[in-house]
Amino acid sequence: MATVLSNLPTKEQEIFDFVAFKDSHWTDLINVAHPEGAVPLSPTSSEAEIKRRDHVWEVFTSECSYLVDHLLVLRDVFQETFKAVQCENHLMYVEPAKLFANLDVLCQVSESFCQDLFVILRGKVTSTEFGQPECVVSAFSMFDNHVCPPYERYCMNYSNALHYLESLKKREDFQEVVRWCELNPRCKRLQMSDFLVAPIQRITKYPILLNDILKRTTSPADKTALTETIENVKFALGELEGKVRWLTNFERMRELQHMITWTIDDQDAKAMLPEFMKNSILEKTRKSLSSLFSGTKRALIYEGPLILTDSGKNIDIYAFIFDDMFLMTKIKKVCKL
Repeated sequence: MATVLSNLPTKEQEIFDFVAFKDSHWTDLINVAHPEGAVPLSPTSSEAEIKRRDHVWEVFTSECSYLVDHLLVLRDVFQETFKAVQCENHLMYVEPAKLFANLDVLCQVSESFCQDLFVILRGKVTSTEFGQPECVVSAFSMFDNHVCPPYERYCMNYSNALHYLESLKKREDFQEVVRWCELNPRCKRLQMSDFLVAPIQRITKYPILLNDILKRTTSPADKTALTETIENVKFALGELEGKVRWLTNFERMRELQHMITWTIDDQDAKAMLPEFMKNSILEKTRKSLSSLFSGTKRALIYEGPLILTDSGKNIDIYAFIFDDMFLMTKIKKVCKL
């Protein structure tokens, strides 16, 4: 494997014109747009105005950093390496789509967002004006239709991706490739799991960034437009969160359906039932219990180990708290050979 990895071609990092300003101050953009040496701030610029410009610029620079330092690293260093290794007939059991989902689409969405916002900011800049709220409002105008849907797919796959990653870590050759990728200077000592979670963390920051701009905005019209934008973003994220929560709950219910073995203490029932009815009723009871989690809207709120004390004896159990019931289960002991 070491020979295969050492012979892999180096993936060239993409260069976008806006990336040149990733680590710059917004005054640098004004100086580029107005090289004649115009003063970037009007004499009446308040501290709140300067702070607002800082926060508008932060939306752009933070998106650039997210794109270049997280998304593109995950794509170029990890995803492309796995694909290249598979072209050499190694790691053929790995399914990259299960790990990275629609990562390529997220890269395109983030690149487009950076490019659009940069063009808007550069187009509106003057010798005395920069970072008007309308620039950000315009950049987020397509958030629910263009940005949110790809993130929805990625977020709904994220939990399964983590489980899949953990299962793959049992294979030494997979671990070797991951370690090789993580040694890449572009990773900056971050691990693969740190990059996989980045899109989840990023999308939740948009309302915070917009709120910071709103707090420093004084124009009533701009405040109204920003408030509407924030509400639209929060609504879209709320719908996304609801879908992810539903999927997580559904998958866990399906797991419980297969994991829990139902046993019935039927001693009392036997004493009261005619012999020809016993097996029939007990079988129906078992089927009813086994289908407890199928096709239900029941939501799992919490689960974890507990110690049940019965007649002075401690019993280890595993409990489930649902929105409509409390379930206690006994942990099955595994016989040691």
